[in-house]
Amino acid sequence: MNTPADKDKRQHERLPMRSSAQLLLPGAPPVVVRTSDISLGGLGVVASANPPEKLEVRLRVAIPLRPTGHQVVELRARVQHSVFSRRDDGFRIGLALLSPSPEALSAIVNYLNK
Repeated sequence: MNTPADKDKRQHERLPMRSSAQLLLPGAPPVVVRTSDISLGGLGVVASANPPEKLEVRLRVAIPLRPTGHQVVELRARVQHSVFSRRDDGFRIGLALLSPSPEALSAIVNYLNK
């Protein structure tokens, strides 16, 4: 039986990643967001928008690479949750990745293995 605690368990370790990105919502102009963390399975962002749970979105983000530089990738994702955070002055959005490209996965793995 699945419990609420099971839903909160993450399959992949997340690491902090602070950068700006663009959240591409269906039928709307891009929204500038701040990333908070990343894993092989998803990202956390803070945004002024409050997308509904389960909405499929795209995220354009520059992932830092070792030893220098970055790689801009566009990721398909599903909104897992969106909760207003007074501390962050925006909505904390959890995004689950949907079939990331090999190039995007490579950039994420490179970042996570710093």
